[in-house]
Amino acid sequence: MKFQLLARGLYKWQDPRDILAFARAAEALGFESFDVGDHVVVPDQTASAFPYSADGKGGPHYPSHPYHDPWTMLAYVAAATERIRLSTGIYILPMRKPMLTAKTVATVDLLSQGRVTMGIGVGWIKEEFEAIGEVFERRGKRTDEIIGIVRRLWTEDTVEHHGEFYSFGPVKMTPKPVQQPIPIHYGGISAAAIRHAATLCDGWITVPGIWGQKDIFETLDDTKRQIANMTEQRKRAGRDHLPFEITGRIPVAATLDDLRRREEAGMTRFRVVPWGSAYDIPALPGAIESLERFAGTYL
Repeated sequence: MKFQLLARGLYKWQDPRDILAFARAAEALGFESFDVGDHVVVPDQTASAFPYSADGKGGPHYPSHPYHDPWTMLAYVAAATERIRLSTGIYILPMRKPMLTAKTVATVDLLSQGRVTMGIGVGWIKEEFEAIGEVFERRGKRTDEIIGIVRRLWTEDTVEHHGEFYSFGPVKMTPKPVQQPIPIHYGGISAAAIRHAATLCDGWITVPGIWGQKDIFETLDDTKRQIANMTEQRKRAGRDHLPFEITGRIPVAATLDDLRRREEAGMTRFRVVPWGSAYDIPALPGAIESLERFAGTYL
């Protein structure tokens, strides 16, 4: 049973050394992974609909919610830890060029001695794409192509690629990451996201729940139905024999028996925010106390 710590809101801490103390405490208590989010810029005004609420409002897109650069943050945490995995949940892949992404992620994996999981998604704020100078439309198709490119750059000596969106080569990228290749988990609950996770990736992350929305794995029946759907899609794609992770949040007031039943159904990891609200993290002593309290119940 794996527990992933959603390390949100750390920008509120004035002393960056508190982040390292927090990560070391999470590792010592037995949390399996340390997860950070991603936005490059957040527009003051956006007409984009938030995909995880019925009215399209809400979500972590307000300018008052800053984000660290995820890979810089994870490299910083890697230097102070030894075992805890380092993940993004999620990294907005189609906003970046594939070669630069491959290089950055490979570097963090090498420096951490093989502890990176790249959780990806396609993003939803059109204005953010426009501000960066990237095209919002067809970002799902671009993501598919990028996944293939980064995997090849991580594992092959010389890579040449001529696709619909990107063309280059032959080129070499060294040094290679420790993991061959780094696992890629797809985040999202749309039919397209589930299909991409099943046919292209090494895992699936359900995103809602941390903003007070209903989670796709809210009940045990939900869990069984969604995992059965994922298993069937992976089988049709000829990928059901490959290792695959399914990450969802802990239901409200869940007992250990509740979690065990979900684990038996096929869920492999639970996303947790021990202090309650994802973006309202307390000061370091309170945050560590929350970790210890959670660990005493579940770990």
